Amino acid sequence: MMRDPVWRGAKVCYIVIGRAASTSIRRALDNTLGRTNQKKDVASLSDDWFIFSFVRDPFDRFMSFYNAYCYPGQTAASVKERGFYHGMPILDAAALVCDTPDKTAEKHTNSQSHHLTRGTEKLIPEFVGKIEAFEEDWARLQDLLGQRLETPGNLSAARMRRGR
Repeated sequence: MMRDPVWRGAKVCYIVIGRAASTSIRRALDNTLGRTNQKKDVASLSDDWFIFSFVRDPFDRFMSFYNAYCYPGQTAASVKERGFYHGMPILDAAALVCDTPDKTAEKHTNSQSHHLTRGTEKLIPEFVGKIEAFEEDWARLQDLLGQRLETPGNLSAARMRRGR
């Protein structure tokens, strides 16, 4: 079961997609809406909750994953368990990502649509922003929430397009 961070006071749930600025977005939400340690299955939330997410270009997301987990330094245990390793050739990593079903994939490599639908045919979030249009979509999110949010740090369009 996938569980996502919730901010009860604001009735906001953020569907986290790994390698799509999720740490920066969550930190900004914590700083604005109050720190949360709570995670919930979105299916358990009532209709009065606002659910949103951000997606990233799939190629850039894969390159970010590869650069973080297969190319430099050490490989995280959750990634090793699924067959990825330090120094893994990029084509082998891409083939492994493509051959692994979403239900068993590592959270940074399963499809973004799986996060957004939880494997059903129904899109769950009310709003889905794009990292490649972050400034515009972050402003739209604030309009939908009716609240100013801290702008996430460590995000630049050029950096996000380079697969980092």
